[in-house]
Amino acid sequence: MALQLLADRRPVWSGMVHNMEVPTSAVSAVIEAGLDNHVTKLPLVARAEDGREFPTNQFVLADLANARTFGGIVGPSYTYMQNMELAEMLDATLGERYPVTAVGQTPGGAGVFFLLDAGESEVGGDAVRSNFLVVEMRTGGFALKTAFGVFRLWCQNQLMTALSSASSLLVTRHDRQFVLRAEGATRFLRAAEQAQADSLAAMRRMAARPISQEEFQAMIGSVYPMPDRSRLTGAEAVSVEDPYFQSQVTRSRDTYDYLVQQARNRRSFAADLFDGFRGERPELRGTVWAAYNAVVEAEDHGYNPGASIRSIRESAMFGTRAATKADALAIATSLVMN
Repeated sequence: MALQLLADRRPVWSGMVHNMEVPTSAVSAVIEAGLDNHVTKLPLVARAEDGREFPTNQFVLADLANARTFGGIVGPSYTYMQNMELAEMLDATLGERYPVTAVGQTPGGAGVFFLLDAGESEVGGDAVRSNFLVVEMRTGGFALKTAFGVFRLWCQNQLMTALSSASSLLVTRHDRQFVLRAEGATRFLRAAEQAQADSLAAMRRMAARPISQEEFQAMIGSVYPMPDRSRLTGAEAVSVEDPYFQSQVTRSRDTYDYLVQQARNRRSFAADLFDGFRGERPELRGTVWAAYNAVVEAEDHGYNPGASIRSIRESAMFGTRAATKADALAIATSLVMN
């Protein structure tokens, strides 16, 4: 089934956040959104059939006020920040320079994320608004992650590194004393400012650099790879006449054919968006910037009829679609840095 563009163009975080009427402090945003709840780490207990209980060395995170648990199982050394602690840290480090425009919960409700306003700018004359995504996932890791991105005003694309791409992020280990150390706060702010400057500079080089058809095909071939044929080969090698094995071979072939068609559809969809690059600056057509935006637009706004819009937007912020956008960014950056 061919992919289509969403008719209702909105930012990918739509429906996941509480938007501030005006940019504000992180503490005020958490309170206004009602996210000032308290997370507790509870020990897991093994219960035998006779009712006896035995302590384990594992824990689970819980919100006692709302009677729910979330996230994965964590160890005794796992540390995390409360939403208000994180908000206070952001206000003490980035707050004066980058106010909060929205706050929300990560998929599943385990973590919290903030969108920080980094001001309006331009990329080759293309109007963009810069922002930072700060996320506390609470899924077993020790680090608070901060990604820089830009929001393309013309088409509502959110061009942002994926949270799985640590080399493109500011990664801060949990430390409740962080905000009390002036040198740590200053270093965090400077790192954020440098990330913004470096990212915008790279994007401007993308806008000035034409991309050949061979380079574009290589980009979409990399971000939308064909499935691994070797997995199917193993199933086809089975010569057993048993109906069960034959059904497995048929299933493998069907799955492989489906994944091939999906990759072709996504490549074709991105190519159409690249050829029809839209914006106020027609001279940006045929550039690395246009190619990168084609992939981002496909991931932010492309869908199969009947798909869940919320799941698409969550994936474009935190999941596989976000990772695809990060892959495209890495390729686009390599083209303008070499």
